[in-house]
Amino acid sequence: MPIGQVSYLQNLSHLGFSKIVSILMTVFGVMSCFLTTSNARNYYPIAIGNNWVFRQTDDQETNRIIEISKWTKEMMQPEQGEPLKLPGNLRQESMRVILDRIETEGQQADRNWRTPKTKRFVFTKANGIKQIALSYEFSPRNNNRQAWMMTFKNEPPQDYVPNSIRLAKKWTVEGEHNNARWGRVISRKVDREVVKLENVRCPAGTFRNCLKVSEVRVFERGGVERRGSSAGYIWLAPKVGPVKMSMPIWRGGERIFELVKYQSSLGVEKQKRGLSLTWGAVKKKP
Repeated sequence: MPIGQVSYLQNLSHLGFSKIVSILMTVFGVMSCFLTTSNARNYYPIAIGNNWVFRQTDDQETNRIIEISKWTKEMMQPEQGEPLKLPGNLRQESMRVILDRIETEGQQADRNWRTPKTKRFVFTKANGIKQIALSYEFSPRNNNRQAWMMTFKNEPPQDYVPNSIRLAKKWTVEGEHNNARWGRVISRKVDREVVKLENVRCPAGTFRNCLKVSEVRVFERGGVERRGSSAGYIWLAPKVGPVKMSMPIWRGGERIFELVKYQSSLGVEKQKRGLSLTWGAVKKKP
């Protein structure tokens, strides 16, 4: 060994046992923290009863509500659209439905024809949250027109939130809607990517280390793109779920929704110390 050089082992021996243990605990603590938070149900808890209420930043009377519901027989056999079937050996009890709607004060929730209500049908597996279908429910514009629905099936089930979600992670969800009446197939493709790790401040509080996920949607009919692609963003906070959303407007611009209040339970199965429950208080308007 050249003069003046000290080996790694010699340096390690000079640190002392207590310092070595302290360093190792720090390293493994960081690793375990990363492994704990880097999974789908931490970033999007889908326990039944969870809900998030958002307010549009430039319209204080418009809210967006997301809530987790159980799968019902009525959802499997809707009045409109195709019936849904559970894949493989899945049971009805293992399914969850993510309900998403926009409401404006003074306007009935089911009369907002400009923005459809959505139902996302998901279940959890060891490798993440899987999606089997997504339904858009459109309200009638007037009394002369009936409500209608479009359901895009994901076959086989695809990642809605992968367990390996982290910075620079990319994944795609593709589905098809078969319009038997018109003999057309419409495809829906969403490319997602975690583009940034940042803190988010909103009426419900400040949330650190949120994953900013870009969502680029493309609709095609007969292999031809319709209306071009649209890009939005969603911010996911550890142990909370969505805290901010940006959705594109068809004619340009965007609508931004920030979290106002929430109830979020991780709903971890077989956990000895019970469920982790987080409540978000409502902050009053200034």
